[in-house]
Amino acid sequence: MNIKLHQISERVSKFDFQLVRKDLLKLDDRFAFDSMACTAELIEKRGAILLYGTYSVEMETNCNTCLKPVSVKLDQEFDLNLINEESYAEPEGDVEISLGSADVDFYRGQEIVLSEYFEDQLLLDLPFSIKCSQECKGICPNCGVNRNTESCRCPENYGNNPFSALGDLEH
Repeated sequence: MNIKLHQISERVSKFDFQLVRKDLLKLDDRFAFDSMACTAELIEKRGAILLYGTYSVEMETNCNTCLKPVSVKLDQEFDLNLINEESYAEPEGDVEISLGSADVDFYRGQEIVLSEYFEDQLLLDLPFSIKCSQECKGICPNCGVNRNTESCRCPENYGNNPFSALGDLEH
């Protein structure tokens, strides 16, 4: 969704929209969903545009350890200070950034492309590791059996483990 700068003022402008999966180009193909519900509130303040965003999406993907299909639901909100890239002056010297500092991003031209900011935020919010359950045992690297559903007959220390020599060291 593109918003023209003249649509944004010192009063909150609210936009509800859907982002379709096929339009999100940075997101890995292993995450499947139809659309993501988004709400953007924009307000112009002291030459910057404040973006308060919320989104909700339920994605289908695979467990990282056993490859079983799993659903991931994200309901997130975020704040961004959007600054016109053309009028931004890089501060001189060292700049201190604290944990409480507002997130800053840039826009170009006379419109703001909301889908870019929402896609970037989705990427930042994705869990690092996705598991079907905390107890997931995964797939045996030797025989390929899903250890959640079948017993694997492979020895625990099967294979050429480069760290196996460390097991012989004394404490």
